[in-house]
Amino acid sequence: MDVLDALIVGAGPTGLTLAIDLARRGVDALVVERADGLFPGSRGKGIQPRTMEVFDDLGVLDAIRAAGGAYPVGMIWQNGKRVGEHQMFDPAESSEDSPYGEPWMVPQWRTQEILFTRLRELAGHVVFGREVVGVEQDEEGVTVRFAEGTGGCAGQGTDGARADTGQGAGGLRADTGQGTEGRAGQSTDGARADTGQGTEGRAGQSTDGARADTGRGAGDARADARRGPDDASADARLDADGTRADTGRPTDAETRGRHAEARAHHATAANPTLRASHPEAAALTPRASHATAATPTPRTRHPETATTPTLRARYVIAADGGRSVLRRALGIDMTGETVDPSPMLVADVRISGLDRDNWHIFPPRENGDFLAICPLASTDDFQLVASFPEGTSPDLSLDGIRKLVAARSHLSPDDVTEVRWASDFRLRAALADRFRAGRVFLAGDAAHVHSPAGGQGLNTSVQDAYNLGWKLGAVLRGHAPATLLDTYEEERRPIAAHMLGLSTGVHRGEVRRGAATRQLGLGHRGSSLTKETRTRIGAGLRAGDRAPDGIAGDVRLFDAFRGPHWTLLAVGTDTELPALPIPTLRIKAYEPYGTGVFLIRPDGYVGWAGETGAGLAEYAARTGVAEAIR
Repeated sequence: MDVLDALIVGAGPTGLTLAIDLARRGVDALVVERADGLFPGSRGKGIQPRTMEVFDDLGVLDAIRAAGGAYPVGMIWQNGKRVGEHQMFDPAESSEDSPYGEPWMVPQWRTQEILFTRLRELAGHVVFGREVVGVEQDEEGVTVRFAEGTGGCAGQGTDGARADTGQGAGGLRADTGQGTEGRAGQSTDGARADTGQGTEGRAGQSTDGARADTGRGAGDARADARRGPDDASADARLDADGTRADTGRPTDAETRGRHAEARAHHATAANPTLRASHPEAAALTPRASHATAATPTPRTRHPETATTPTLRARYVIAADGGRSVLRRALGIDMTGETVDPSPMLVADVRISGLDRDNWHIFPPRENGDFLAICPLASTDDFQLVASFPEGTSPDLSLDGIRKLVAARSHLSPDDVTEVRWASDFRLRAALADRFRAGRVFLAGDAAHVHSPAGGQGLNTSVQDAYNLGWKLGAVLRGHAPATLLDTYEEERRPIAAHMLGLSTGVHRGEVRRGAATRQLGLGHRGSSLTKETRTRIGAGLRAGDRAPDGIAGDVRLFDAFRGPHWTLLAVGTDTELPALPIPTLRIKAYEPYGTGVFLIRPDGYVGWAGETGAGLAEYAARTGVAEAIR
């Protein structure tokens, strides 16, 4: 049996991000997805500034910027009248060291199309219609078993848009695919809808439930129909066939009204201070790093090779959602709490009679019947979120949503002209007890399930993948010891736990959406992978912190960092540096860094910092620093 380097289960934002990162490192990785296409709903629409930096590095930021827009101001309605505005986020300005100041709205279905397209550009593959039912592992690898008769690429276009199965007049589209990072009607990798609630009221969006599969044996990884303590959505209603009536989405060419202007990056030119030993030293330009000779060609396999009943891989990544089949098969529990027992509904709808300049909020009249309707940037759709009294079952049909809108707002039923996707769920926050079992890693919702109020789920999940990708690449290519992979759980689980608390705090009105939710302050100071050797630091940048952006002569720092490599940065010092086969840059003293020598990790954090280069070579030898060059 052929052995893959990595098998990624789940084609949501987490799985696709990880696949992109591995592809640009030349790793033989394959993504398998139970659904027949990409997730069709808006769900996790908020891209936080730190995630925008990640997308910059992965070569998709321009597309993300063009496909989305800024969040609108909240408009509060009472009795058919506008009674006041509400700022959904604390204001933030971009700066030289932090170029992306505020969240950016992109419907999740569009984010996934962009990621899928990028993966295809890098010769990566996703095989749809593959349902995992079992997993076994040994000292050399992992064997994953699939349900009989699954496999192929049904319902998927080359642009990443799922095939539309047809739609009735004004009704729900039949969903041939579901869940991106999980099973039918279930939470994808942290991709929850940001509902405009939290400090203002209840947030809403997340899991859609899970298909109730029956029949299982020893080692069988089918999701249990009975809800357990690790259930991310708690009893969301299912259709008769066990799947949610989630709806289709247009292809890339059909996407309406996208912003034509992408952010203009700082222009850069060749920098003589970059050592010529690196292939990019001759011409360091924006977007160059993901199309250079430094990026290996992955040994990808054609999707048809993945229709066998089993696949074998050196490592497997469970990115299959809150009711992760793999996590259950491994016996890893989730610990958490119900954030709110009230049922929630989220839907992508077409509505007349509302402007697209505001996030329209209709406060509860009685029984907590909250309603919020947010225009989805660069589309003709609105995302509708509503809460219901405990014990009720939201009606996801066009007629049901029309009645809901008419009862809670000044709009008439006929103002709702179309329901393009809909789902119901209950709010839960939970964290996996472990993020790793042998050669299997958990990422995204498989590892942590958030309240959507803070807009953290998708973003935390993408950064799981970004942390794991460079480490897997270094180990698989033989440039770092396997112990490097131990730092994935060490670094990501505490951050996930912190973000879970933050999201719950936003939901309960205890925390504002501000600096903490933008995720720029997260770091790894306490990690065993972090080495701070300076004795006089003060309040400045430390090893483990995010490496700030900036302009150094003709070079933007993020342009120097962009790519699958480490970067050696000397700031305000002419100290001798060790000869490492990575990009090396000297700049004048710069306030966000102070002075010193900094080794920047491939995921944009400072791994090592010192006043001189003493001890740097030893650190480099144990962390796979040369991984992207050889």
